[in-house]
Amino acid sequence: MEYLAFFLCFVLAAIVAHFGLNSKYTNTNFLLKRYLPYYGYSCLWGVFAIVTYAIMILIDLHITIAQTDIDSLNYSPYIKAIFVGLFTKSVFEGFNFNYSTGSEDKTLGFKIISDLFESSILKKIQDEHRNLLKEFCAERQKGYIELQTVISTIEDDLDCHTDEEKYFSKTYMLDLNENIIDTKANSEINVRRVMEDFLLTFGKRTFDRLFPKKRLR
Repeated sequence: MEYLAFFLCFVLAAIVAHFGLNSKYTNTNFLLKRYLPYYGYSCLWGVFAIVTYAIMILIDLHITIAQTDIDSLNYSPYIKAIFVGLFTKSVFEGFNFNYSTGSEDKTLGFKIISDLFESSILKKIQDEHRNLLKEFCAERQKGYIELQTVISTIEDDLDCHTDEEKYFSKTYMLDLNENIIDTKANSEINVRRVMEDFLLTFGKRTFDRLFPKKRLR
């Protein structure tokens, strides 16, 4: 029956990690659905949770809150597994402290262990997401050549928002003109940059509505 507790611990930790990773790619997670490290990241935290749970059982470590043992947590393997599964990632990321050696800041704590594996996976996911985003928008922009047409399409749609959203609409267009559009680049590059930013900001459904894929002759 203990195996079920280990499985429960793994699943909950993986779900928590998946939602945390997903929050970084809220509007573009569809791009990563066929990328294995995207799921491997969640499995990694599931393994961390299993190891943490096994160590707690091995050394008979009790969970305490306000220096008081919680009987239901410590004597029910399933409730303890739920607790470990839900909070392993928080413990690894929270129970650390920084110290300085000269001009260099270092971290000491559980995060050193997780960073041995986590940082490389996150870097791979970030690089793959950037490449997939560029490829997706490069394919879609084939039907949209003129930069001004793309900008006007976005501006017209934003103007349809309610009064509460119009302030965001104005600031978004200002940011688009000041930080996204490169006056030194050609129209093709700027169209791609604008589309990438719009997709990241508003998501695929709005992107598809404004810029449906066109059948090229």
